[in-house]
Amino acid sequence: MRLALVLITAACACAQNSIVLQPAVITSCTPNGLGNAVVAWRATTSPVTVRVGNSALTGASPARGTAATGDWVTDGMVFILVDAAGKELARTSAQVKCNAIVADFPPTASYFPLQVGNEWIYVYNSRISSSTYLTRRITRAEVIGDVVWYVMAESFSGSDPITETRYRMGDGGRIYTLTTKGEQLYLDPSPSPDPNVLIPITSRDFTAITPAGVFPGALSYSIYSSLDLETGTFARGIGFLMNNHNMLTGSSGGFTQGLTLVSARIGGSIVFGPPSASIQLSAEATTFDVTNRTAPNCAVPCYFVACGLVPGADPPGTYKPCFRAQVRMEQAAPPIDLFLLSPSNLTLYHATLKDASAANQVQLYIAPNQPFPPGNYKLQAQTPDGRIAILPIQLK
Repeated sequence: MRLALVLITAACACAQNSIVLQPAVITSCTPNGLGNAVVAWRATTSPVTVRVGNSALTGASPARGTAATGDWVTDGMVFILVDAAGKELARTSAQVKCNAIVADFPPTASYFPLQVGNEWIYVYNSRISSSTYLTRRITRAEVIGDVVWYVMAESFSGSDPITETRYRMGDGGRIYTLTTKGEQLYLDPSPSPDPNVLIPITSRDFTAITPAGVFPGALSYSIYSSLDLETGTFARGIGFLMNNHNMLTGSSGGFTQGLTLVSARIGGSIVFGPPSASIQLSAEATTFDVTNRTAPNCAVPCYFVACGLVPGADPPGTYKPCFRAQVRMEQAAPPIDLFLLSPSNLTLYHATLKDASAANQVQLYIAPNQPFPPGNYKLQAQTPDGRIAILPIQLK
């Protein structure tokens, strides 16, 4: 009888639900004190899901499996294994032993710093894509009536701006936005916030950790709309840090999309984010005369009498101004996106370079014999993780 009891006990131990992190103690971290790990689990049922707080790390998964995190694991972060009904089966907490770089802002700093040139880069994840980069940039200020509004443009990597939103600063750190319904209160960090604010605050004065840095004095918000629950975080001096959208329905519920700040440039000189290899961007010149046609011509000449019969050749007298650009990135892997931006920051030319050191011809024309108009343009090189180099280009 005693032997049978021992065997039964051993069998039950083997069937336990468990979730562990590998390594158990994370010591290899980003400069901001964030680590990564592999999550391993075992369950007596399937499917199962691994959750981190309110977000799903995995979708419906087999009873045994592993999943890798990104560089976002913090000390004490809880990983939970749940079954198909959402019942908790097991949990574990991360141990991260690193020194983090902590941002230091005065208590009067804005929760939404508005200044032309401020820029935020976020990693965007959703159910259908991962690690797409979204850039938000204050491109200009506009005076409407007697009020100064700051215009924020939003774009995904390699695309033109998809939205422009106007914000202004108010008393007590309040931020207003201009909508189709007129001016509305967007964020109210005051001790007694207006109940009609668009971003209702749910908690204050905690420390938020992102790949861009560690930010004390943060505040969180929660918005519920049409079965979608959005939760997010702002931090003093840096602005919007992160959000997650969760669908509050049955089998199709759970995480749908979210943003996390990976780098930012505030006030022109305050830069947040992990150190990265530099991008070197150069061009054969920075001023080109397209009006008098002295800029290099990239038209393909025809060396035969029957020019119309030669594929790819341009008729005699064709003018296609262009210039040679060189991009070099050290200690990092391609691809690199190369853009020529108009004076209004529209993308006029784009190429994806698949070598860490590459040259490319950049066109300066709308169509053959139609050069871009004179003005101040920008040549920009950008990596998928948001590193950017800019070179001014003038057309005369």
